[in-house]
Formats: sequence, structure tokens, C-alpha cells
Amino acid sequence: MPRSRVWLFLGLIFLVGAVTGMSLTMVTVRWWLQPPGEQQRRNEWMMRLTHRLDLTADQQAKIQPILTDAETQIQTLHHDEVERMASIIDTANSKISPILTPDQQKQLQEMEAEREKRFGSRMHGPHGDSDGHDGDRHGPPGPGPGPGTPLPGGN
Repeated sequence: MPRSRVWLFLGLIFLVGAVTGMSLTMVTVRWWLQPPGEQQRRNEWMMRLTHRLDLTADQQAKIQPILTDAETQIQTLHHDEVERMASIIDTANSKISPILTPDQQKQLQEMEAEREKRFGSRMHGPHGDSDGHDGDRHGPPGPGPGPGTPLPGGN
């Protein structure tokens, strides 16, 4: 095989690998930045139960409210834990601040403002901010069954 064809073949392999890698990266990043919503998680959970357990339509109708309730409890737990974490950070910062110089205190306040901006109203309890909005939805995926997550009591 002529040398130019070898280089062309190697270049083509590299290009295919690069495109595949970029595509997989984009899908993964999108999933992490935009986790599935509550309804989508419930639907996936129900689909797995239906598929693995061969549920009848009657069983699905009886199970759906159970999954809705479980998802609500999971979301409440998640928001409560985020609120607890914010409280712990605030307490730690209030203890750290007196140890710092005035310049360091100002930097700590800036760091805290950045954290608030990053996490938005997720740091203000289970119902979002005072306007009832849920705030910034970016960040790590929330709790609940996701792809590949074993179901409670499942195999």
C-alpha cells in the first residue's frame, strides 16, 4: 500500500475517533448539567419495574402514585440536606472570619457570594426562594433512580 494511503487511513481513523470522543463527551456533559426531571425519573423507574417485573396495566396504575410519593420524599430529603449543608458552611465561615485579616475576610465574603450565585435558591430550602422559584438547576444530578441505578428491592 502506498505511503500516502497509509497516512490517509490513519488520519481517517483519528478523525472518526475524535468525532466519537466529542460526541460521547457532549452527551455525558449534557446529562450531568441537565439531570432528568422528576417526571422523567418516575417514568424511567416505572419502565424498569414494568419491564423487569412484567407488570399489568392494573399494577402500573396502583404503583404510579407510590412512585410519585417516593419521588416527592426524595426531593424533600435532597433539599433538606442542601439546606443543612448551607447552614454548616455558614457556621464554619462565621467561625473562620474572625481569624482572618480584613482583606481575607473580604475575599471570604466574595467566595461566599460566588457559592450563592453558583447554587442559587437551592440553598434556601425545599421550596426554592421566597418567590417559589426553584432557582438554578445546574450541578450534579439529583437523587432518585437514574440509568443503571438498582431499584429498591430490585435485582
